[in-house]
Amino acid sequence: MKKIDSVYRVAQQYGLTKRTALGVVNDVLSQIEDEVAKGEKVVISGFGVFSRTMRKKRTGINPNTKEKLTIPAMPTVKFSAGTKFTKKVRQKK
Repeated sequence: MKKIDSVYRVAQQYGLTKRTALGVVNDVLSQIEDEVAKGEKVVISGFGVFSRTMRKKRTGINPNTKEKLTIPAMPTVKFSAGTKFTKKVRQKK
């Protein structure tokens, strides 16, 4: 599923224009991005939690030269699926 598929579904389900639905979907995603970037957790009950974590500094290998290199610590995004979401994924079809 692509974002545009969600936009079409929202537009159809709520009787919105595609342009308005796109604005709504983009706004929700932007809010999630902004809060996680600030270090806040975003909890969507039943769906999951988005949070910012730090990835530790580690050693990697350049695949071209086989030279070892240090990959610096950096922030990354973590998603933990909620119970309702997890149960739906685990259901047999």
